[in-house]
Amino acid sequence: MKIEKKLELSLQQLAVLAVTLGRELERKSRDASLCDTGKSAEIFALAFCGLAERDPFGHRNEASLSAAYRTLADELRSEIRGVEQRFLCTRSDADGEYDEVCAVPVYSERGERLLAVQETFSRFLAAREQTLDRLAAERSLRRLLAG
Repeated sequence: MKIEKKLELSLQQLAVLAVTLGRELERKSRDASLCDTGKSAEIFALAFCGLAERDPFGHRNEASLSAAYRTLADELRSEIRGVEQRFLCTRSDADGEYDEVCAVPVYSERGERLLAVQETFSRFLAAREQTLDRLAAERSLRRLLAG
Protein backbone atom coordinates (compact mmCIF):
# COMPACT_ATOMS: atom_id res chain seq x y z
CA MET A 1 0.00 0.00 0.00
CA LYS A 2 1.34 3.39 -0.99
CA ILE A 3 0.82 6.25 1.46
CA GLU A 4 1.01 9.75 0.05
CA LYS A 5 1.76 12.70 2.27
CA LYS A 6 0.13 15.89 1.06
CA LEU A 7 2.11 19.06 1.65
CA GLU A 8 -0.17 21.79 2.93
CA LEU A 9 0.87 25.40 2.60
CA SER A 10 0.26 27.92 5.36
CA LEU A 11 -2.16 30.77 4.80
CA GLN A 12 0.75 33.15 4.33
CA GLN A 13 2.44 30.83 1.81
CA LEU A 14 -0.82 30.51 -0.15
CA ALA A 15 -1.22 34.29 -0.21
CA VAL A 16 2.36 34.77 -1.40
CA LEU A 17 1.78 32.15 -4.11
CA ALA A 18 -1.39 33.94 -5.27
CA VAL A 19 0.39 37.30 -5.41
CA THR A 20 3.37 35.82 -7.27
CA LEU A 21 1.20 33.94 -9.77
CA GLY A 22 -0.93 37.07 -10.25
CA ARG A 23 2.13 39.08 -11.22
CA GLU A 24 3.30 36.27 -13.53
CA LEU A 25 -0.17 36.12 -15.11
CA GLU A 26 -0.19 39.86 -15.74
CA ARG A 27 3.30 39.70 -17.30
CA LYS A 28 2.41 36.73 -19.54
CA SER A 29 -0.81 38.43 -20.63
CA ARG A 30 1.21 41.50 -21.64
CA ASP A 31 3.72 39.29 -23.50
CA ALA A 32 0.81 37.70 -25.36
CA SER A 33 -0.60 41.19 -26.12
CA LEU A 34 -3.96 40.35 -24.55
CA CYS A 35 -4.46 43.86 -23.15
CA ASP A 36 -3.29 45.76 -26.24
CA THR A 37 -5.88 45.60 -28.99
CA GLY A 38 -9.02 43.83 -30.04
CA LYS A 39 -12.49 43.55 -28.64
CA SER A 40 -11.29 41.49 -25.63
CA ALA A 41 -8.48 43.82 -24.58
CA GLU A 42 -10.67 45.77 -22.15
CA ILE A 43 -11.84 42.56 -20.43
CA PHE A 44 -8.25 41.45 -19.83
CA ALA A 45 -7.05 44.91 -18.81
CA LEU A 46 -9.82 45.18 -16.21
CA ALA A 47 -9.19 41.68 -14.83
CA PHE A 48 -5.42 41.97 -14.63
CA CYS A 49 -4.97 45.65 -13.65
CA GLY A 50 -4.49 45.01 -9.93
CA LEU A 51 -2.26 41.98 -10.34
CA ALA A 52 0.86 43.94 -11.24
CA GLU A 53 0.33 45.99 -8.05
CA ARG A 54 0.17 42.76 -6.02
CA ASP A 55 -3.57 42.93 -5.29
CA PRO A 56 -5.15 39.61 -6.32
CA PHE A 57 -7.85 39.52 -3.62
CA GLY A 58 -10.10 42.47 -4.39
CA HIS A 59 -13.79 41.49 -4.40
CA ARG A 60 -14.34 43.57 -7.52
CA ASN A 61 -11.97 41.16 -9.29
CA GLU A 62 -14.28 38.13 -9.06
CA ALA A 63 -16.54 38.89 -12.03
CA SER A 64 -13.76 40.33 -14.18
CA LEU A 65 -11.50 37.32 -13.57
CA SER A 66 -14.32 34.94 -14.54
CA ALA A 67 -15.04 36.93 -17.70
CA ALA A 68 -11.34 37.02 -18.59
CA TYR A 69 -10.98 33.25 -18.11
CA ARG A 70 -13.96 32.55 -20.39
CA THR A 71 -12.69 35.03 -22.97
CA LEU A 72 -9.21 33.48 -22.91
CA ALA A 73 -10.74 30.04 -23.55
CA ASP A 74 -12.65 31.49 -26.53
CA GLU A 75 -9.52 33.13 -27.93
CA LEU A 76 -7.54 29.92 -27.44
CA ARG A 77 -10.15 27.93 -29.41
CA SER A 78 -9.75 30.36 -32.29
CA GLU A 79 -6.01 29.58 -32.41
CA ILE A 80 -6.43 25.83 -33.07
CA ARG A 81 -4.84 25.00 -36.43
CA GLY A 82 -5.46 21.26 -36.45
CA VAL A 83 -5.48 18.06 -34.41
CA GLU A 84 -2.86 15.33 -34.12
CA GLN A 85 -2.86 11.92 -32.47
CA ARG A 86 -0.40 11.41 -29.58
CA PHE A 87 0.32 8.78 -26.96
CA LEU A 88 -0.44 10.31 -23.57
CA CYS A 89 -0.26 8.87 -20.08
CA THR A 90 -3.89 8.83 -18.97
CA ARG A 91 -3.49 7.07 -15.61
CA SER A 92 -1.04 5.19 -13.46
CA ASP A 93 -1.15 2.70 -10.62
CA ALA A 94 1.15 0.26 -8.86
CA ASP A 95 1.57 -1.70 -12.11
CA GLY A 96 2.80 1.35 -14.02
CA GLU A 97 1.55 3.97 -16.45
CA TYR A 98 -1.20 3.49 -19.01
CA ASP A 99 -0.95 5.32 -22.31
CA GLU A 100 -3.74 6.00 -24.75
CA VAL A 101 -3.87 7.59 -28.16
CA CYS A 102 -5.53 10.98 -27.76
CA ALA A 103 -6.47 13.73 -30.17
CA VAL A 104 -4.46 16.81 -29.21
CA PRO A 105 -5.08 20.27 -30.67
CA VAL A 106 -2.25 21.95 -32.56
CA TYR A 107 -2.09 25.70 -31.89
CA SER A 108 -0.68 28.66 -33.73
CA GLU A 109 2.32 30.46 -32.27
CA ARG A 110 -0.02 32.90 -30.55
CA GLY A 111 -2.06 29.95 -29.33
CA GLU A 112 1.02 28.49 -27.65
CA ARG A 113 1.53 31.79 -25.80
CA LEU A 114 -2.14 31.78 -24.82
CA LEU A 115 -1.78 28.21 -23.50
CA ALA A 116 1.00 29.43 -21.19
CA VAL A 117 -1.26 32.26 -20.01
CA GLN A 118 -4.12 29.83 -19.42
CA GLU A 119 -1.93 27.44 -17.40
CA THR A 120 -0.69 30.30 -15.19
CA PHE A 121 -4.24 31.66 -14.94
CA SER A 122 -5.53 28.27 -13.70
CA ARG A 123 -2.76 28.01 -11.11
CA PHE A 124 -3.41 31.61 -10.01
CA LEU A 125 -7.16 31.03 -9.61
CA ALA A 126 -6.54 27.86 -7.58
CA ALA A 127 -4.08 29.62 -5.24
CA ARG A 128 -6.41 32.61 -4.90
CA GLU A 129 -9.42 30.41 -4.07
CA GLN A 130 -7.46 28.32 -1.56
CA THR A 131 -6.25 31.48 0.16
CA LEU A 132 -9.73 32.98 0.36
CA ASP A 133 -11.23 29.65 1.55
CA ARG A 134 -8.58 29.24 4.26
CA LEU A 135 -9.11 32.83 5.40
CA ALA A 136 -12.88 32.33 5.55
CA ALA A 137 -12.42 29.11 7.53
CA GLU A 138 -10.19 30.87 10.05
CA ARG A 139 -12.73 33.71 10.45
CA SER A 140 -15.51 31.15 10.98
CA LEU A 141 -13.49 29.31 13.61
CA ARG A 142 -12.76 32.54 15.48
CA ARG A 143 -16.49 33.40 15.52
CA LEU A 144 -17.34 29.89 16.69
CA LEU A 145 -14.79 29.97 19.49
CA ALA A 146 -15.79 33.47 20.59
CA GLY A 147 -19.49 32.73 20.59
